[in-house]
Amino acid sequence: MTEYNTRRNYSSPLRVDELMQEQPHMQHSLASLARNAKDSLQDIFDPYTIAEWVEQRIYPDLKRLETFALDAQRLKSVKYW
Repeated sequence: MTEYNTRRNYSSPLRVDELMQEQPHMQHSLASLARNAKDSLQDIFDPYTIAEWVEQRIYPDLKRLETFALDAQRLKSVKYW
């Protein structure tokens, strides 16, 4: 699932399913990492510093995974090429 595919709405639904098979697991892992980071860092840093770190380091990857999921749904919804 490349940018070419998403821009042109052109891809095989089977290939999209194959590529997105691990997406829920990865999204859950990143959310868990964010929670664990907050818990681990609270003894060292103030809440604002922790929130900034999570927002800069983990949140972009979560957003990217959400974007991939939306792109995959859009590609699978195309019935005719």
